[in-house]
Amino acid sequence: MAAIARFAAELRELGRANFLYADGDVLFVHSHKRLGNDGADQPGLHLLHHAIHTPGDDVEGGGVSVSSEHDDQAIAMLASVPLTDDDWEPLGEGTLLALRSGQIVAQAAA
Repeated sequence: MAAIARFAAELRELGRANFLYADGDVLFVHSHKRLGNDGADQPGLHLLHHAIHTPGDDVEGGGVSVSSEHDDQAIAMLASVPLTDDDWEPLGEGTLLALRSGQIVAQAAA
């Protein structure tokens, strides 16, 4: 987390810096900001957690469909703008998350 936080801080100095990075085990998420249609800064990324309780349950919206073959699977969806009417969480500037198997395992302000 510390190395990615340092990298994210360097990127933010160059401009808007929203990114996802996976090392094969953990998905690292960094949210900075994005330019909205009105020209004002908006949250860079939004997060939505879903739990699939039975195989075949689908999560759909915004042209995306996610399904599972397993019971009780956690899913984390990230997008620059909410894709559905669900309660997407806007991630604040400099938020750094580490996700494993759809669950947040670490969180920091980068």
